Amino acid sequence: MQVLEALTTENCQERLSLERLEILGDAFLKFAVGRRLFLMDDLLDEGELTNKRSNAVNNSNLFKLAVRSNLQVYIRDQPFDPFQFFALGHPCKVICTEESEAAVHNVSRSSVDNPNSEMRCSKNHHWLHKKTMADAVEALVGGFIVDSGFKAAAAFLRWIGIKVEFGESQVTEICAASSRYMPLAASVNIATLEKSLGYSFHHKVYPKMKPGHLTDLRSALVNNRAFANVAVARSFHKFLISDSSALSEAIEAYVDFVQAPAKEGGFREGPRCPKVTPENLNPIVFLTVLDN
Repeated sequence: MQVLEALTTENCQERLSLERLEILGDAFLKFAVGRRLFLMDDLLDEGELTNKRSNAVNNSNLFKLAVRSNLQVYIRDQPFDPFQFFALGHPCKVICTEESEAAVHNVSRSSVDNPNSEMRCSKNHHWLHKKTMADAVEALVGGFIVDSGFKAAAAFLRWIGIKVEFGESQVTEICAASSRYMPLAASVNIATLEKSLGYSFHHKVYPKMKPGHLTDLRSALVNNRAFANVAVARSFHKFLISDSSALSEAIEAYVDFVQAPAKEGGFREGPRCPKVTPENLNPIVFLTVLDN
C-alpha cells in the first residue's frame, strides 16, 4: 500500500498521494547522504560537504536516477480513465518523446496554441515534470521506512544509485581523529550536560496532519533560530569550546538578548543566531559530546 501511495500524485484525485511520504523520505535522504559524506570525506569543509550532498539529492539528480531505473512507467499523475487504461508494469514498447509522439499515437492537447499545455497520447503516456519524478523517489524512500524501516530505505537508495553505506572503519577513523581534543573534556561538567539532554518525546507521529502543515511544523522546529534558542534555554552554550573571540562575542550577545526580559507590547528584533563562518572560525570550534 505504501508503494502505491508513493507513486500516486495529487493530480490523480485519489484518497491517497505521495506528499506525506515525500516529507519523510526527503528528511531521511538528506540525513543518509550527509552521514556518508561526513564519514567518507573527512577533509572537506562544511561548504564542500553541503555542495556534494546537494548534488546527490537535488531534483535533477533524482530525476536522472529515476529515469535510469524506469520508474516513470509506474508513476500515476492523472485521474484514471478506463478508455485510456494501460496496465502498470507493462509499458508500451515504443518510447514516447516530444518528437515522436505525434507520429506514434494520437495526441490530444487542451490548447494547441499554448505550448505549455499538457500533452497525452492514447496509450496513457504523458510527460512528467522532473520534480514529480524526484518527489516520487523521495516518497518511495519514505514508504520503505514506514513499511520496513531504515535498512529497507537504504537498500532502495543503493538500488536506485545513491550511495549511503559506510564501513565501521570510517566511524573508527572519525573517532580517532577527534581523540586529540579529549583532554579538553576534563574542563566540562559532564553531569550537568547529561541532565540538560534529558527529554522524552510524547508525540511520535501526526497521522491526520496535512503535508503543508507538516512542512511548516518541521521548518518551525528545525531552523537555526529555534535550535539556538533551545541551546540557550538548556545552557548548551556553556559547554561550547572555541578559539574564536568573534564567535564567543556573538554567542554572548545572542544569549543576553534571549535571556533579557521581553518588552511589553512590542516585537524585539535581536541579533542573528551565531553560526560558525570563515570570518569567525579559528582552529578549534566544537561541542564536546559523550559516548554511551
